[in-house]
Amino acid sequence: MEHYPLVNRLHTDVLEEKYGSIDSRVLVHDEKLRLAHLIDAEGISRTFAITFFLPGWTEDVKKIDSEIKSGQPIGKAFRAHGYSIRKNVLEVYRIKIPDWLKREFHTEHGYAKARLSEFYARKGRTSPVVYGVVVE
Repeated sequence: MEHYPLVNRLHTDVLEEKYGSIDSRVLVHDEKLRLAHLIDAEGISRTFAITFFLPGWTEDVKKIDSEIKSGQPIGKAFRAHGYSIRKNVLEVYRIKIPDWLKREFHTEHGYAKARLSEFYARKGRTSPVVYGVVVE
């Protein structure tokens, strides 16, 4: 279980350095939550993420959310619109991986790290907006 240095970097940046191109496979994305896999070019899930959305988005964030809903990774979508991204890590857990997720990860390991974070986005000098709380 690796520790990822995420200051000024996205989780997808770290994954792409290790595995090459990373895409998002969205399972659910509604007004309350998003379930998605970050997958490599071979279709292996490198991260399973659950995002719980918070109210109070600006119109710009709502537009970005529609791109994310279509499959754009969260951080990449915000970055493409000129936002800086921060994740405030609230807690890190060691969790048992269910069989269905082991298959997605192509692993026999029984445990993984789960990081609970607040996902902040900020454009210029505007106040930051919390897009959601993410478990990955």
